[in-house]
Amino acid sequence: MTPEETLRLVDRQIAAMQQAKTMSVKVGLPAGETATSKAYESGATVLEVGIAHEYGTQYVPMRSFLRGPFASKAADLAAVIETQFGLVLEQGLAVDTALGRVGLAARNISVGAFRAKGYGEWSDITQATKDAKGSSGILIDTGILRNAITWVVE
Repeated sequence: MTPEETLRLVDRQIAAMQQAKTMSVKVGLPAGETATSKAYESGATVLEVGIAHEYGTQYVPMRSFLRGPFASKAADLAAVIETQFGLVLEQGLAVDTALGRVGLAARNISVGAFRAKGYGEWSDITQATKDAKGSSGILIDTGILRNAITWVVE
C-alpha cells in the first residue's frame, strides 16, 4: 500500500468513526404506531404490556425481555459490534449498515429470550395462567409483544 493509499484509508476510517459518534441504534419497542396501538383485547397497547413485563407490576412479575437478555448475552452482542465495526474500518462498510446489523442481533437476543424463558431468568407462570391460556409458555400467548420488538438506527 502506498503512503497515499494509507492516508486515504486512515481518512476514511476517521470519517467513519466521526459519523459513528453521532449515530445510535435503539432496540425494543420504539415509539410509533405498533407500540402505541391498542393491540390487546383488554385495550392495552404493546408498549403498556411491554413495560409491565420489563419492570414488573404489583400483579405481574418482572420478566425482562430487553435489559436482562442484553446483560446475559453481553459477550455475544460485543462480538457482533466488534465484527461489524471491524468491517466498517477494514472494508468500508457503511456505519448505518453496521448499526442495523447490531440492532438485528440485539433484537434476535431479545426474541430468543421468549423461547429460552429469559435465558433461565424468568419465574414460571402459575398453573391458573397455564390452564387459562392452554400452554406453559412464559410471556408467550398471542406473540404480539415478541413480534413488535424491533430496532431503529438514528
